Amino acid sequence: MTESRKQRRPIRRATSLLLLLAWFGAAPSALAVPFCPASPDTLTVTTQQVLNTYYPGAASAAAGATSISVGTPRGGQAIAAGDTLLVMQMQGAEIDTGDAETAGGPYGDGPGSNDRSGNLATNFDAGRYEFVTATGPVSGGSVPIEGELPGSGLQFSYTDRPAPTASAGVATFQVIRVPVVLDLDITASGEIIPESWDGSSGGVVAFDVADQFTNNGVVNVSGYGFRG
Repeated sequence: MTESRKQRRPIRRATSLLLLLAWFGAAPSALAVPFCPASPDTLTVTTQQVLNTYYPGAASAAAGATSISVGTPRGGQAIAAGDTLLVMQMQGAEIDTGDAETAGGPYGDGPGSNDRSGNLATNFDAGRYEFVTATGPVSGGSVPIEGELPGSGLQFSYTDRPAPTASAGVATFQVIRVPVVLDLDITASGEIIPESWDGSSGGVVAFDVADQFTNNGVVNVSGYGFRG
């Protein structure tokens, strides 16, 4: 294999491994373009490592918000100003509990045909995610952020619902610090893994490589994600 072919293959793999999701859910409803501040660093992974830092959402965040309430983090470095963050809705769905005949009636009842949906398209948000930039560290339980455009906030809303209701299940989202490096080299003995999904955060590997990504090791999310 020529050197040029060796280089092309890792680059293709970098594209597919930028975001590895190990949980079940709907396809993402939107994807913001990642922020790519060029880091001077070259990261070499020679052992098993967790690169991301995972913050569970502590309260629902509305579209347009410029700060997000977060809980206790797990994983790598704490968030600092300028960091790229991934905001992701991990769980969240509502159902239409009315029947075909009576507004608000029990789901599935009624003599007519059942035109109710098990999930509502406007409320089925699991899998939604976007990239934002931290404008400062976590302070007072919240992280200040900026969206793609200067002065903007979140594109979408994110829901934190710890307990299910009659028409909605548990909803969780998380904020993940995404390392941005110039080059990433995973050696034969290296392995990148996430923190295991614990019901609030984890289960995702995400990184941004500005130039060269060489993978001679493993990026492994098997068994770490939602439902394991």
